[in-house]
Amino acid sequence: MSVETNSRKIFRKFRYAALGMFVLGCSAGTGDSLEGESVVDPSVEGEEGVESAAGNLIANPSFETDTKGWYSWQGVGARVVLADAPSGAAVAKVTRKTGTKYSLGTSSIVSSVAKGAAYKATASVKAASASAVGKSVKLVIRARNSAGDDLTSWSSAKLSLSSKFQTLSISTTNAPTGSSLEIYVVQDSAVAGDAFYADAFTFSLVGTTPVPVADAGSPPPAVDSGVTPPPSSTGNLDTLFGASFQPHDAAGHDALNSLFGTMGMTRSFDGSSGVNPFINSYQPMDIARNAVSAYSFKYPPLDVIAGKHDADLTKFFQAIKDDHVTYWTYWHEPDDEMYKTNTFTPTQYRDAWAHIKTIANGVKASRPKMIAYATLIIMEYSMTPPIAPSRPLLGANGMYPGDNVIDVFGVDVYNTGTESSGNIKSPDVQFGKVIDFAEAHGKKWAIGEFGSCPVKDNPNGRATYLSQAISYWKSRNNAPVYAAYFNLSWPTCDYRLENDAAATAVWKKAVTQGVKAF
Repeated sequence: MSVETNSRKIFRKFRYAALGMFVLGCSAGTGDSLEGESVVDPSVEGEEGVESAAGNLIANPSFETDTKGWYSWQGVGARVVLADAPSGAAVAKVTRKTGTKYSLGTSSIVSSVAKGAAYKATASVKAASASAVGKSVKLVIRARNSAGDDLTSWSSAKLSLSSKFQTLSISTTNAPTGSSLEIYVVQDSAVAGDAFYADAFTFSLVGTTPVPVADAGSPPPAVDSGVTPPPSSTGNLDTLFGASFQPHDAAGHDALNSLFGTMGMTRSFDGSSGVNPFINSYQPMDIARNAVSAYSFKYPPLDVIAGKHDADLTKFFQAIKDDHVTYWTYWHEPDDEMYKTNTFTPTQYRDAWAHIKTIANGVKASRPKMIAYATLIIMEYSMTPPIAPSRPLLGANGMYPGDNVIDVFGVDVYNTGTESSGNIKSPDVQFGKVIDFAEAHGKKWAIGEFGSCPVKDNPNGRATYLSQAISYWKSRNNAPVYAAYFNLSWPTCDYRLENDAAATAVWKKAVTQGVKAF
């Protein structure tokens, strides 16, 4: 990167001169341990908030022409052309120069935060040297007042740098009104030779903090997620086994309890009625059966972002009973809508997720006993070659809303085509990539729909598939937090287990004895 010089000072405040900043590789002091202290590229002063693309407030997000507007603290930067650049052809490469941390950032993206405004930022990163592989990086949004004093900051979950680009994501909550916002990516545990690539930065307005309904009595959302996370992302063998209903079948649940034993969870859908069925009917049924709830609802993403459903969504989270574990999903299986029918864009989907999570956080701030996990559910099919590259999880065109938004990574998994082929899908092929992604992002995982068609010429084929899958989870020491069998007759095939004694025995064993019994 090169510095454009003029008569204006490159430092925001003279008091930062002793903080050891390296503006685009140029030494400016003796240095200490502070992260990413901002300096301003004089060529972009007065241009805050210029949109480079629809909704993106960063003027130069992908370094296609130059590095204008960017700085590096304790590092040296350069624009390089890279074959796997997530956006365009060029990326920024930042090499550690001094200290145990170094960063890449840009200042004053938002010059004055409006009351209640919320923002989301993303960036794609990967290791640019062998020594940086495995080192942790995070994306930070920082708020400052007009004097340049730090007010608060928000940090993404840390990622371990690898040889492939990964996406960092973070959203603001309760940003101070009138403050300015800036972002930076910082690497920890830096040593000589460390370097990382960064590209495809986004910074966008995702909405305003929703106004709670009259009886909410909730203070402003906390800076952190406000949601008690599930246990560690590895070492789990305590799966809740249950069934998936469309939208919610009370009689069917009771019948399956008689068949399988008392199921630990119920997965149900909104039936195109939003969150109201859960509030009015489904949650009381689940509580009566001592079953954890997993509930999906749909609203058009643009309507969500515009705040049209804020009141209903606030009531939904307020209605979740204390100590009743609830896994909630916005737009179950969005894959086709984004990549096949183009009903909405990945950006719109991710932004809608972030908006809803902000509402959940706001309610949780005054509800310490509310146990509600944001659970993304996509098709396992979309993660499978050759379809996977066209349906990415990460990046600007990705489905994953970000580690700061999602608590549990979920998939729907099926053993299909077996009626004609007689084949049984391999559990390591189906579940290996799911567990790998969840572990890489520090998340628990779940199965929203789990089913198998009958297997040609193999009366025990369905039982074998289920048993092999559960045994594989055990071998990985990482089983889903819940697995809901799709016990329905569907155009694909009849998934129901009632007439399959062998498969019924497997699922009963799972319900009554758990993963450890396999």
